[in-house]
Amino acid sequence: MVQDYAYKAMYKPTHVSLNHHIHAANWFLKMYEIENEKSFEDIGLKMLKGVKITRDKWIKTDRNLHYSYRPDGTMGGNDYPYLTYNDLLLFQKTYSRIYGKLDDDIEILMESKKQWMDNNGVVDYLKF
Repeated sequence: MVQDYAYKAMYKPTHVSLNHHIHAANWFLKMYEIENEKSFEDIGLKMLKGVKITRDKWIKTDRNLHYSYRPDGTMGGNDYPYLTYNDLLLFQKTYSRIYGKLDDDIEILMESKKQWMDNNGVVDYLKF
């Protein structure tokens, strides 16, 4: 997982937000798609692997997603109403364009978030 922020003076670990992380993974896969540079693909897929390994931790009991993965390994924070869903969907579009299929783990996260959005009247999200 890639932390959200860095500090120049001292190293201080910060959280990883799912939306930032998957957005960055999507960027690397898009760069791979454009430049056909394997190192971009490697980074994007490595970032995806971090999400896959932690997939079930992101899902709250109410089907919403946690906002962040903290340095101590705990999850927390209130996720955006639909921003993370949008980032997951955009990743799926890129992934399916490159590999000809959807990623199953991203799909599980999207389905969970979609259920929460439906249950809470959230409608301003991107559609596939």
